[in-house]
Amino acid sequence: MMVCVPAFAAESSNNDTEKFNVNIYSEEYPNAYIEQSFSPAKNILNGSNSSKVLVGTVNATVYVEEKYDTVNGKKICTSSKLLSKSEVNQIGKDKFNDISTNDVIEPSDSDSKGRLHLFFELYRNWDTDYAIEYQPSCTATWTWPDLTTGKNTPAAGDDFLGFVWGGNYDYNLESITAVDDSGNKRDTYSADSQPNKGHVWGFLEGPEYYGDRSYTKSIGAGLTMFKNKLTGGGNTTSFVCKYIHTYQEETGSINISTSGVGFSLSGTSKQWSLITRISSRPY
Repeated sequence: MMVCVPAFAAESSNNDTEKFNVNIYSEEYPNAYIEQSFSPAKNILNGSNSSKVLVGTVNATVYVEEKYDTVNGKKICTSSKLLSKSEVNQIGKDKFNDISTNDVIEPSDSDSKGRLHLFFELYRNWDTDYAIEYQPSCTATWTWPDLTTGKNTPAAGDDFLGFVWGGNYDYNLESITAVDDSGNKRDTYSADSQPNKGHVWGFLEGPEYYGDRSYTKSIGAGLTMFKNKLTGGGNTTSFVCKYIHTYQEETGSINISTSGVGFSLSGTSKQWSLITRISSRPY
């Protein structure tokens, strides 16, 4: 689904209207039910830093169902998918909320349900020595039942969060932080980076060791993107935040596209993605 709304820059040296075009989707599940909202800059306070103008924010939430089977005495995730609207309604949204301590998933249960929320925020910095400068940030957060026994988590395997863009922007890394469901810091690593194209991080989504019941609850990243000279002529490009979820122990390798605006995970079919794209950015 494509959503287009105008976003207006706050008072600055450039008061032209900036278009705020948003695209939210899953490549693997085009019919996935995605709860989405967006806010152009004119609806949001810009804070005390008047030179740092909020272009807009994007929120996207998907509903996830994972199925399990027991192999050699060990529970294995055999499938993970994003649900359609009719499937979510049939199950009931309350089933995806945090479950109370009285509601326990037994070891015999063969499925698990949760939600993934993606928050994409884009600022433009007008107080800069560059011709143009943007500061995107993106946070992915899981909501999964917290159970007293047999606690379920998103399926084991590495997940990935990253930014990709067009327009030949340079960039500096600003921040990357991941925490588990108890608030403890989780390790991340650089899965791939391409000059003027993008940066992707990887992290272990599920338990870190045998007997561990924790999972990565949230991961957030930020960049500063800039150009010394604009091409002009009304040329525009897209900024993308993408999350890839896997559901097996081993995963392949991340590859950032050199011809388009995107990245992919090779070596495994057991994956799905959630993508937020903000387009109409000048370069």
